[in-house]
Amino acid sequence: MRLIELTGNQVAGKFLDNCVSKKNMLPQMYLFSGSRYSGKEFFAIQFFKALNCESKEDGFCGICRSCKSIDNLSSSDMLLVYSFLDVLKFESYLNDYLLKPEKIKENRIKKEIYRLMIYLTQNADKKKELDEIYQVIYEDFYKNDINPDKAEKLKIYLNELKKIKNKIPIEYLREVLEKVYISSYELKYKLLLIKDIGDLSPEASNMMLKTIEEPPKDLIVIGIAENLSGILPTIRSRSVKVRFKPYHKEEKKKIQSDYGVSLDHLLESNKLSHDFDSMDAKELSAHIDELKQSLHFFSFLDREKTVYLNTLKSGLLYYNLSPAHVREALRIFKKRYCPKAK
Repeated sequence: MRLIELTGNQVAGKFLDNCVSKKNMLPQMYLFSGSRYSGKEFFAIQFFKALNCESKEDGFCGICRSCKSIDNLSSSDMLLVYSFLDVLKFESYLNDYLLKPEKIKENRIKKEIYRLMIYLTQNADKKKELDEIYQVIYEDFYKNDINPDKAEKLKIYLNELKKIKNKIPIEYLREVLEKVYISSYELKYKLLLIKDIGDLSPEASNMMLKTIEEPPKDLIVIGIAENLSGILPTIRSRSVKVRFKPYHKEEKKKIQSDYGVSLDHLLESNKLSHDFDSMDAKELSAHIDELKQSLHFFSFLDREKTVYLNTLKSGLLYYNLSPAHVREALRIFKKRYCPKAK
């Protein structure tokens, strides 16, 4: 299968297909940007499969040893870094599995457990409770099969992690970057994928820049972000930028049919239920940007609403509009235009 054949984002898929076909001139650093749940990480994994597939056909076969190890996130040549755990997405997968336990859903939960372990590993040194949770997750869930009782137990642990968000620790990034200079063991290429690359501290970004400037010849680096504004300009200038658009209504239906993933549910939960009472001006500004992206997903974003949200943001940042007034305006806006918001 070629990347252009995947649901949604055909422009991005066509561009990445062209990169795969020109391996002798393959760019090594990419920035995938776009709204949350627009397929950025999914396309990154499929792109990496296409680069390493053992089949001689265009794209990826999905059944060879390389494709399977990449799909399962089990290859030692995949270095994944996450700045936060998407608890709501994980919970959605667990609830879907509990409604109708199936092997394909169990495999999806296994991948999320792997992501959870990566997140816990990079943050456990700073939080003892995360280290304890890691041990339980590894022994009880990662090493064994999933069943409904374990899925219910997993939800309890996820509730403990909902409010945790960290910058990517520079110590952890240093450990990961040391591994990129080890030659690929299983695959032709080695992947360094950084979710929310904009969460890198200035020190970590400069460390990352050194790797980008002189990368090992078999390394592919993919940074994922909702927007490029928080990324070091020198990293942006050295990267191939691939923009991902939100899925259309019919594309979301196809994704739900093919994978059992309800994007509408995830977006409603993740974007419109923030408790912003304690947010400062900077956080409120970021929340307004998130809200604009969510409205676009729900197909009722128009010029009038965009102008209103932009005015709120400008007033907050430049014209001394108090955060209290912005919070009240957002409450009214959500009540009127986002009836499903909590």
